[in-house]
Amino acid sequence: MQKFNASMQKAGILLSAEGLHPPAIGTRVAFKGGRPKITDGPCAEAKELVGGFWMIQAKSQAAAVEWASRCPAADVDIIEIRQVFEMADFPPDVQAAATGG
Repeated sequence: MQKFNASMQKAGILLSAEGLHPPAIGTRVAFKGGRPKITDGPCAEAKELVGGFWMIQAKSQAAAVEWASRCPAADVDIIEIRQVFEMADFPPDVQAAATGG
């Protein structure tokens, strides 16, 4: 995994990479009816969990898929590729409100 991370860093696309502690020591905050419900881990009803993440800046979704395909993952691992919202993704009125315009 260190070689994989180093290759992304060398390519200049790695913005951030973090691992997460297991959910057994985490806490969930769920919202129902506008009220928070706090549940301390472990959360047995969880079937899919995020174990960590990479934030990369790829030229395209295809390029991000290519990088994810190189990961030395285990047979049970899944990498989900999602784009981060940028200001240009929002309608003009939201952009104006965000910039004070």
